[in-house]
Amino acid sequence: MDLTTLRLRVQRTVGIAAGTAGDEQTLVDSWLNESIVQFLLRTKAVKKTASLTLTAGQGDYTLDTSILAFEDIYIAPVSGGQSYMLQRVDSGDIRRMRLLASAISAPPSVYDYEGNTLSIYPSPASSSDTLHMIYVPKPSALMSSGSHSPSDATRGEIPEEFHPVLESYAKFKAAQYSNDAPSQNGQMFKQEWEQGVVESKMILARKAGMKVSRANIGGSRNAAWRYAPPGVDRGY
Repeated sequence: MDLTTLRLRVQRTVGIAAGTAGDEQTLVDSWLNESIVQFLLRTKAVKKTASLTLTAGQGDYTLDTSILAFEDIYIAPVSGGQSYMLQRVDSGDIRRMRLLASAISAPPSVYDYEGNTLSIYPSPASSSDTLHMIYVPKPSALMSSGSHSPSDATRGEIPEEFHPVLESYAKFKAAQYSNDAPSQNGQMFKQEWEQGVVESKMILARKAGMKVSRANIGGSRNAAWRYAPPGVDRGY
């Protein structure tokens, strides 16, 4: 569905005037844009690959603000050796290792994300090794053009079958704006949104067939559930 259709469905359902322009249309458009970002954050329905060339001796890197969330970080050595995954640890662990270590010649093996900074340890010895990550891209906004769609490559790339979920979020916000306390429509639309997110995640998980549960043979039970900050998907 394009912006014109989504906008009309929200306006007519909640009872907001479906004019060609004005403050209320701007509000509806803003809620639809907000719904796209929230849907991507909650479901990670769209993922891409990003690459970063590491710098020798540099352990901290600022991530691009176009990255909403990320997972699965790995390094490809310039030597042509086997690429390998980095394991996430707590940011305090990295600071302690940096303070206690004298000189480490080993390749990077762990990472953490805090604020907008990705920290790896040990610091890379080569300025040519490449770090790769799977990330959720931040979409461009649906603008006033009615032909813009959440399915567009730069505006979310969300398949059309999930557009009713985006619509329910905008209806939930619009109903709040309309002060619908007597009818409780806002709560109903909020429940539609929450349920839609859950069902979307289930559909995405089954898109390539049933998933096999991960095993952590011989690993620490506590380590498997170690805290991860917002934006980092542990996969559980």
